[in-house]
Amino acid sequence: CLQGMHHPCIASLQLVNAKHDTNSGLKHGTWVHAAFEHADTSLQKIVYATLDRTSHTITGRALPPLMLRSFMYQLLSALAYSHARGVAHGNLAPYRVLARELDVENDQYLLKLADFGFSPPAAALCNEELPIRPSRASPELHSDNQRKRYGPANDLWALGTVFAEAACGNREPAVYMMIQELESVDDEQMENSLHMLCDDGRDLMRQLMRAEPTVRITAADALCHPYFDGIHEQCAVVGKYLPPSRPPPCKFLALCAHKVWVPGLDFLVEQTELNSRMWSILMDWLAVVSHKFKFVPRSLQLAVDFMRRFMAATRVSRKRLQLVGIGALCLACKHEEVMIPNMNDFIFICDNAYNLEELMLVEVEILNHLQMQLHVPTVHDHLNQMLIELGSVPEHPDGEDPSKLVKWCEVLTLMGLAQHSVAIFDSAVLARCVGTLCGLLSHGVASQVTRADGTSSAGKISSKLSERVCYLSSAEDWSCLKELVKAIETCMSENREVILKCHPEYAALKPVQQLLDEYVHDSSRRANHLKARDVKQWAEKHYSIEHTRSNNLFAEFEDTSNKFLPKKAYMRGITTGDLPTFCIPAVTAALGHQLLAERRSYSNSVAS
Repeated sequence: CLQGMHHPCIASLQLVNAKHDTNSGLKHGTWVHAAFEHADTSLQKIVYATLDRTSHTITGRALPPLMLRSFMYQLLSALAYSHARGVAHGNLAPYRVLARELDVENDQYLLKLADFGFSPPAAALCNEELPIRPSRASPELHSDNQRKRYGPANDLWALGTVFAEAACGNREPAVYMMIQELESVDDEQMENSLHMLCDDGRDLMRQLMRAEPTVRITAADALCHPYFDGIHEQCAVVGKYLPPSRPPPCKFLALCAHKVWVPGLDFLVEQTELNSRMWSILMDWLAVVSHKFKFVPRSLQLAVDFMRRFMAATRVSRKRLQLVGIGALCLACKHEEVMIPNMNDFIFICDNAYNLEELMLVEVEILNHLQMQLHVPTVHDHLNQMLIELGSVPEHPDGEDPSKLVKWCEVLTLMGLAQHSVAIFDSAVLARCVGTLCGLLSHGVASQVTRADGTSSAGKISSKLSERVCYLSSAEDWSCLKELVKAIETCMSENREVILKCHPEYAALKPVQQLLDEYVHDSSRRANHLKARDVKQWAEKHYSIEHTRSNNLFAEFEDTSNKFLPKKAYMRGITTGDLPTFCIPAVTAALGHQLLAERRSYSNSVAS
């Protein structure tokens, strides 16, 4: 995740290389060598005159006001940059802050935030327990909380403790205990304990030490706090290295990896032994593996990104395809998961077709080819922003199980990525397609939609789906939607295991109204939702009895998928009473067909 993080106050990664060494004295040895820029000292040594970790009984140097403001501004700038890129530090402390000596006599130092080894993986953002507990844990990470919330807000709390320590020059127990309960401390008591801070400094301290992480000040907002007024003119280091004209950090969703593979490029075009059918088989198998290990959605999606970039420039034989797939998934879960399976488990699930050394070698090969750039946005990341805007997921993870809609979004994404013609599109493009279809299912009307001419307008109740919920703008978006609809149909007709084995509940055949009720976000706003009669009409139009029967997608018997694991996937079933039955993939694909029909109608009207 440090690849590409170029900030004056973050220790830059200069060189990184992975190597598998069979002569290391161990049975297997894989080494990752990383070289960072040189630093002269650390914040720990500046305050305590030692590099060793110190106890609360050691008294150091209380930093002068301007020096303290400079250090806080530098650290907040570094955190704002890393948080914007989706990276939390995880365990901020004085001995993890390095420094370059610019002018020691005048207290001029350029700080370098280092040691991101505790940065929590995505799966830990709302997890019951993380094996590593930060030493300066914020309240949401305490042991009495069943659901712990890891993320950027933890860094701000830890920075607040560093702020108090640097201001006092020690870890005075009375002060340290006071700031843990700062919301219950009055201004007079706080002023007596932290008299060396000005009023603005104490106010910043209060905002950093808020117990509720959702209202704790962010690093970006803290940089604009009155405590730092005039800092660029008063401090030469800040003025030179962090000028106001410095451009804002690149947002995580705008990140892109080294351009080996670019969206739209067929990553299989140079593969003489592979074809799109093999890609589908591999992805279906990896989906089952991920389901068995209960990996988070980002793990498999990251593995897809690794494989695309690797296979775009490296020939892979048919025999090694499964090895590359499991190697990419192994790397992805090491990046994302809290609890990582033993590598021998990956060998076992491959039916011992490869040995441990082969798996470790392919990991090294992929790592070096990707230049260690593993921290990239996935479909899940882009889609999550749309679901937050729709109100389908909370902005801050709360530990609750995801809704049925969110799970269907994840399955729909997997169905798309298993189709080679969809996998060649950028993650953001696929996310817009999935977000549009699932937004129609759950909300019926979005606050903002993208119109056919590319402009934006407010969503409204309309007979046209594209005026209700639509995030699609470019021709590439519409091409991806077309291929995604085909992918859904292919997945069902080929009885893919991602549906039948991993998520059989989505193969259940039910009346349209019952299906819509299961995915509705807010029943109090039912007037905005799609009407069952309209959805039924579209589903019957695109998946008639004759069409589904001819393609062996019509169930001639009562649905029992809620009782037994289905052996065959169907798009439509026999009528229950007066109501035809469909599965949710059929309804979703029908919405996609209807959107595409509206797009064709618009294109024809423009052409004429």
